Amino acid sequence: MRLEWIEDILAVSEMGSFNTAAEARFLTPSAFTRRIRMIEETLGCELFDRTKKPIVLKRHVRDILPTLRAAAADLRRVRQLLAEPEVDLNQRITLICQHALTASVAPQLLMHSTLGQNASARIKSGRRSECLLAILKQKAEFALIYEIVGEDPEIDTEYSERLVLGREKFMPVIKTGLAPEFEDAAAPEPANGSLPMVAYPSSIFLGEVLQRLLANRSNQSVQLIRVAETGLSLALIEFVRQGLGVGWLPNLIAKSDLTSGAFTPMDHLLPGFELNVVVARMKRDLPPKAEEFWEAMKNDPELELG
Repeated sequence: MRLEWIEDILAVSEMGSFNTAAEARFLTPSAFTRRIRMIEETLGCELFDRTKKPIVLKRHVRDILPTLRAAAADLRRVRQLLAEPEVDLNQRITLICQHALTASVAPQLLMHSTLGQNASARIKSGRRSECLLAILKQKAEFALIYEIVGEDPEIDTEYSERLVLGREKFMPVIKTGLAPEFEDAAAPEPANGSLPMVAYPSSIFLGEVLQRLLANRSNQSVQLIRVAETGLSLALIEFVRQGLGVGWLPNLIAKSDLTSGAFTPMDHLLPGFELNVVVARMKRDLPPKAEEFWEAMKNDPELELG
């Protein structure tokens, strides 16, 4: 058995369909289906009951799911040890962050949660779903993510732990001078005006939040015209700097441009929103340095979120 085969089987078990599992495994549906067929032909048996929706594992495969998960975890660790023999993996933590948090909050966490000598941190970046999947699959000890205030965690708290580090505000901002008729908060509100907008795609977490916010805003006098989309806050800020339109940026990322006067806040016309900044982990034994890191975060790291 190869690690990739086990991960393919587990992906279908978790997702309930070949198409969704293919996306999680970064393959096209046709390529993923061919690979599943190849695994079954190599083993000489069917692994899935395709007559049911969602697809389920055959009983003999369901019975060994714990063994498959343990084997996958062991093989990943062996792969790490072989690839990086000079690194003591017990002295390193892996933190996977939502893209915006990689640049804004992750550096603060590392500053306040000192790892000490002979220890290091590997910082990865991804979409929110990728961050949660990484801690589920034991590819990272911790996930740094946003959560909607007041909504239940996505991972069952029976199997996971989380620390709410604070809240970060996303504010609508625009390049100063781009739309002067809208920028003066003291001026009368323009009637039937329109503004170009740089948005997050609706297929990602921040895009869903923004779409919900704009759909429910009370002030509909300003028409927003979507001119560009990006899933990366660090790319979105560059689009705003170039004058493409108004964009919703985390306070920590937009702060220097607001202070310098390069950006003008538009919260007098358009709503902002706040999200919880959360560190999540699975309830399992972690290497000593990872446990120390977790305890340090619990002891008030004094993060500046704004």
